[in-house]
Amino acid sequence: MPIWYTSIYEEHRAVRETVGLFDVGHMGVIEISGENCINFLDIVTSNYIKWISDGQSQYTYLLDLDGKIIDDVWVYRRGKDKYMMIVNAVNEDKDLEWLKAVNSKKYIIDRDNTLKEK
Repeated sequence: MPIWYTSIYEEHRAVRETVGLFDVGHMGVIEISGENCINFLDIVTSNYIKWISDGQSQYTYLLDLDGKIIDDVWVYRRGKDKYMMIVNAVNEDKDLEWLKAVNSKKYIIDRDNTLKEK
């Protein structure tokens, strides 16, 4: 795979016909867990998170109470009642605080520390 393509069309075609890889290592990661937290995610995002199975993800929008877009995010279902949200790095603190503010303390919402040394 070349470092860059000669055109956006060529790059788009290559990704559609073969595979594309995007490094999200610089982005923010928020973990949401707790019994029936899927209901919470279905309220704060624009798509039905209930539609994704374990190991799958969905691109969606994080919404405020008026339905306005706060951020575009990826939500991964890690297992029953355990989700990971990939957010834009510049919005990580803001998104985390928003989720905690509307949580009503029913679910565990925190930065994902999976890769950090313990």
